[in-house]
Formats: sequence, C-alpha cells, structure tokens
Amino acid sequence: MIFIDDLDRCSPSKVSAVIEAINLFLAGEFEHCMFVLGIDDEVVAAALNKAHMDVFGQMPAYSRATSIGWRFMDKFVQLPFIMPAPTGGEMADYARSLLLTKAQNGKLSLAARQKVIASVEENTIGRSVDAIVEEVNRELQLDSVRKDELAKDVQTIAKMDADIREFTDDEQDIADVIVAGVERFSRNPRDIKRFVNSFRFYYFLRSALLTRRPEAPSVDQLSRWILLSLRWPGIVRWLRSTQSDAKDNKENGLSALAKISAHSMDYSVWAKSAATLMGLDAKEAAWLSDSQLYAFFRAESALSEEERLSSSLGQGLW
Repeated sequence: MIFIDDLDRCSPSKVSAVIEAINLFLAGEFEHCMFVLGIDDEVVAAALNKAHMDVFGQMPAYSRATSIGWRFMDKFVQLPFIMPAPTGGEMADYARSLLLTKAQNGKLSLAARQKVIASVEENTIGRSVDAIVEEVNRELQLDSVRKDELAKDVQTIAKMDADIREFTDDEQDIADVIVAGVERFSRNPRDIKRFVNSFRFYYFLRSALLTRRPEAPSVDQLSRWILLSLRWPGIVRWLRSTQSDAKDNKENGLSALAKISAHSMDYSVWAKSAATLMGLDAKEAAWLSDSQLYAFFRAESALSEEERLSSSLGQGLW
C-alpha cells in the first residue's frame, strides 16, 4: 500500500505526471498494490484540467459540461471518500490530544489509541482485554483513569475488528441492496465495481460507528448516498463547499432539493430551480438536467423524514 499526500500542492504538470505514473504502475504486474491519496480533490481536478487543456479544447461542446479534470478524478479513483466535517466536540477532543497529558481531562492520547488499534489488528486470538491494556501501558505508563478508558477502547476496537472480519455480502438482504443500487447506477462494469467497493467500505465504517454510538445511517440510506455521490458528484461537492455548519447546511440542501422536485412538474423546471438554489449556471452544470437525478430527489421527497438521506447527515459518515 502506497500513501500519497499533498499532491494538491504540486504544479499542474507534476500532478498530471504523478497520476499517469500511478496509472502505468497499476496497469503493470502489481495487481495487489493499492494507492491511497490524501488530497484536496477540487485542486487536483483543476490541476489536471490545466494540464490537459488542449485535449479539453478539442472535445465537442456537449461534452464540456464536466471538465476533463473531474473526468480523470471520477474514473481514476476507484474508492472515493470525503472526510465528514468534525463536530465541535470532536475538534475539542483533538485539541486536547495535542496538549500536555495533564490538560487532557482523562482523555486518551492519539498515540495510545493507535497502539491499541495496531495491537488488535496484529492478533487478538487468545489475548484478553487486560493483556492488551498491559502491553500498551508498559510503554505509555498510563494512570488508572486512562487505563480504564483504554480498556473500553480495546473492547470497542476488538468488536469493530471482529465485525469487519465477519462481514459478507453473501447475505441475501445485503446482496439485494447492492444489486438494486447497481441497477440504478450504471451499466458500465468499471462503475459497478466502484459502487460495490464503495458499499463495502461504507458498510465497514457503519459497523465501526455502531460500536461507539446508538445510531448510524440505514443500509438503504448507505446505498442511496453512494449512488448520489458516484453518479452525481457535483451535488456532494456543492454540499461540501457551502457548509459552514456541517450538518445543518447539508441537511437543508438535500431537503431543499427534494422539496423542489416534489413541486416541479418536470425535470427542466426542477433543474432551473435547483441551479438557482445552488448558485450555479444550469448550462455549466449539465448534470442538473439529468432526468434520473430529478427522479432520485422525487423518490426522496416521497419517503418519511426518518428514511430520507437528509436525516442521516451528521451521523458520522457524510
């Protein structure tokens, strides 16, 4: 596994060269190799657009609604994931983790949690919670309060790891959700792979969330979010770019788009209203005129409040 960070700080030509090198590498004899990119995708897409501007200029007008940079990003990245915005409490916990031990108010340091995760992932067979706690404590010398906190974390992380190892999409209910989502998404084999990979990844994250909190998006919401983010990524980018308060703005945005669809007689009317709401030029965002996107939000508006995607926002996955 190869990690690449800060690609968005490079020049357009360098960004393009790195992406091309990764593509050649993956097309070679390294089928088990994976690249993990930690990037500002909007900056990287703009850099790719700049690097390939000559190609973009030769494309027919009807194909220019989505820049060539985003075309590269949407097809090149097989498992896209946008980090959800942290809550105020999570930011406070992170800030405390950076301070001296005495200022952490009983919170475990990031180093302690990372050691627990590494220990659990290496081997949990025949090892008790106390054994893992003592192993970590020998190096970090924790006080009694933090040792108790550490024991709780070991139990949570061990359960999370077990759930992930036991996951199978052979279960009929899970398979049915995946197939239904795929049928609405695309007929392109590469797109279908992206959908299935994304579903598995989000399902693991959902399992992890449920070990720490009482609620998480439903499996059906999971499938619909993946469909929305992969087929119409412009919507998700808009939600991210307009957020000042992560939950409220996203929730209002999705709710508003669904509400507009419920009151629009056809998708052309909806597209104009949605473009106005999003502050976009309908001609530049041609994906807004996709009748299937209109149908997606029409279906959302017909669901109960609890079932809609907007109700799942702020629950830790998007």
